Amino acid sequence: MGDAGARTRGAESLAWVESAWQDWLAGRRSWSELGRKYGHNRHTVRASVLRYAGARAASYTNGPDPLAEYIDGLTADLARALAIAVDTNASPRCQVTALKLATQIREKLAAARGVVTRREGREHSGRVEVEACLSDLTDSELRKIVAA
Repeated sequence: MGDAGARTRGAESLAWVESAWQDWLAGRRSWSELGRKYGHNRHTVRASVLRYAGARAASYTNGPDPLAEYIDGLTADLARALAIAVDTNASPRCQVTALKLATQIREKLAAARGVVTRREGREHSGRVEVEACLSDLTDSELRKIVAA
């Protein structure tokens, strides 16, 4: 138990580094100012923040597979959205919003798995044709189409 306590004390004593990193990201770029705020000299703050930033960067490349993490995250989000959609205590507005979100998440899941979710018509000239919905047209544009 003494070993776990030592790790906790060590983690607590370095908690300021993450806070200093957040300050750095928020635009507070003076090492001296950060040093005064966290009670360390500017060299210690700079070295600690740069080491922390390097560890963060390494965790992005050495961590779990980003695609697997993305798909698993979307799957968890889909489960939460569907739970809200069927929750009888949720307002009808929340349920409809959750269903729309679930549809968007399904599209993202399909795209992440390589399924084509949207198709665009292209001519050989390379021009992109855009399909317009009638609801997107103004009244005058709709009249022109009907008159033609």
